[in-house]
Amino acid sequence: MNQAINIYEITVFIRNATNEKELLLKVPKFTVTTTDIVHQLKKFIPGLSGIHFRSISGELFQQQLVHYEELFNSDSFKVGILYSKVGQLHEEEMYNNDSPSQYFTNFLNLLGEFVQLKGREDWSGGLDTYGDRDGLCSLYTTHKNTYKIMFHVSTMLKYDEDDRQQIQRKRHIGNDIVVIIYQEEISHPETLNSHLYSNIDKSFSPGSITSKFNHIYIIVRRLSLMDENNLPLYGVSVTRKCGVPTILPHIPIVRQFHHDITFRNWLIQKCINADRSAQFAESFAKARHRAREGLLQTLFSQLPHSSDD
Repeated sequence: MNQAINIYEITVFIRNATNEKELLLKVPKFTVTTTDIVHQLKKFIPGLSGIHFRSISGELFQQQLVHYEELFNSDSFKVGILYSKVGQLHEEEMYNNDSPSQYFTNFLNLLGEFVQLKGREDWSGGLDTYGDRDGLCSLYTTHKNTYKIMFHVSTMLKYDEDDRQQIQRKRHIGNDIVVIIYQEEISHPETLNSHLYSNIDKSFSPGSITSKFNHIYIIVRRLSLMDENNLPLYGVSVTRKCGVPTILPHIPIVRQFHHDITFRNWLIQKCINADRSAQFAESFAKARHRAREGLLQTLFSQLPHSSDD
């Protein structure tokens, strides 16, 4: 008999106020008790050796754990998209764009679908769904049948011709952790050469945008070259604030993307991972740690007393 048949693979999640860890344990089926699992954990993580563990069960506790996990591992995201015409470098110029190009519209169509806001019951990303105060429609998509993403598109949010700062638009995009900066074409094809990309990256500076919440800018540039199907090519670069970890998936060495589903999936996953990575930045980490600690203390204060080790 295959020995693997008599082995359990158990995924263990360890949470405290400041850290989280996921482990895969392999233990014999005939000795699987919570005490066995605890002993295995203490072998893998020496820092747990002096910690007392309790075995807790019950439907109410399971519901509380699910609620706790959902608070810190949401499957719903909001991402800003700021439209930048050729030569625009300052946020006021970008926020005042009210006539998107057909290329930009095609880019939006690649990312998701346009949905009506009024009366919407599904994830809305904080947009008004009652009185059209944030525009009539927005851009929405799902990913891997799990994640929901509502985009705050600058040209789709309500425009106020009397407000140069476009506060109504910035109220949403300025509070997004991840913002895609879509830039119209780079006019010189030779800038596709990899050694010149450093010069392209300087065309956008995070300092040109005032926001305490924006932590990652994903700059998508429509290049002046077309592929064999007469579809645009894109160059991509990423700027992140200090303290935000490296974000996967990495940008390919070629740094050039086609207008296709592969690019769409890569960009959506990049946005999701960027949002989650930003939670470890110092500006968010302290508040996150306080919230986690408070919820854990509340959770454990309601537990019955029992012992396993």
